[in-house]
Amino acid sequence: MSTTTEATMEVRVWRGGEEGEYESFDVPRRDSQTVLDVVTWIQRHADPTLAYRFACRVGVCGSCAMTVNGRPRWTCRTHVSKVVENGRLEIGPLANLPVIRDLAADMTPFFDKWQKAMGIFVPSRTRYEPLETISPDSAERQAADAAIECIN
Repeated sequence: MSTTTEATMEVRVWRGGEEGEYESFDVPRRDSQTVLDVVTWIQRHADPTLAYRFACRVGVCGSCAMTVNGRPRWTCRTHVSKVVENGRLEIGPLANLPVIRDLAADMTPFFDKWQKAMGIFVPSRTRYEPLETISPDSAERQAADAAIECIN
């Protein structure tokens, strides 16, 4: 008779609102697993009352952003293998937004600031002019890439 032992990790997840505490779960460890996969596993298999937010699952919308081991991250793009520390993860809501419940943050302040910033794209060229080539190594492109990644 053979027995298989599935590798697991300890995952501490924030429970509650602004006031709350971390709760621990043993979660199966899988290849190519994202932090969002871990949170989803907890809700589907351990505690269906866990509240969190996600939408696109491809790192575009930012709605899955959470604090992972003390750093804000897009959980759909963050691979567990890159952030797990001694077989453990700690996942909480974003620190800069009010907490609705558990891992779900109130995005209202974010969208209010976004509206006040009045970020509007005003093109400097028309559609009839040839596209400008921008090197991925240019300082301008790297600055744009850094801003795209920002969830703080």
